[in-house]
Amino acid sequence: MRKELEMEESKKTVKKGPLIGAIAGVAVVILAVVVILLLNRKEAVYRIIKVFELDGKSTVTRQDIGDLDAYDNMVLESGDQVYVDTGSLTLKMDEDKYVYAEEKTRFQLEAAGTSENSKTRIRLEEGILTNEIQNKLSDESSYEVNTPNSTMSVRGTIYMVDVYEENG
Repeated sequence: MRKELEMEESKKTVKKGPLIGAIAGVAVVILAVVVILLLNRKEAVYRIIKVFELDGKSTVTRQDIGDLDAYDNMVLESGDQVYVDTGSLTLKMDEDKYVYAEEKTRFQLEAAGTSENSKTRIRLEEGILTNEIQNKLSDESSYEVNTPNSTMSVRGTIYMVDVYEENG
């Protein structure tokens, strides 16, 4: 009887052995795939557009939220409309682009892509903007300032755009 029990236990061990080996093999394969994916992962560098410095009063109008008072280090989103009521406002984009807005300036931001392949469009409705692009844009990037009657695209420079209405 004892031999029969030993043989029964031996059969259970034999059946469990291949199952444990198969599970261990699958676990090793899954672990290897995860390690390869983590090592080959390129981290996307997303765009950051924020109010770098505010001296005065400015309002940001955001779709779905409405009017917000601007403040230093406020992160802006594509589609935001900015109005500088008094003083001046400086925006910082992607660590190397600055927009200086004077009082009574209204513009809308459109931003897409990453910091390496950025697409920036500023729709200047009224007022004065000075744009500083410190590093030349990549071939995949674009930077435009649109006004009611013109569009300017640049690759890297400092320039001012002034929109004013004269006699209607």
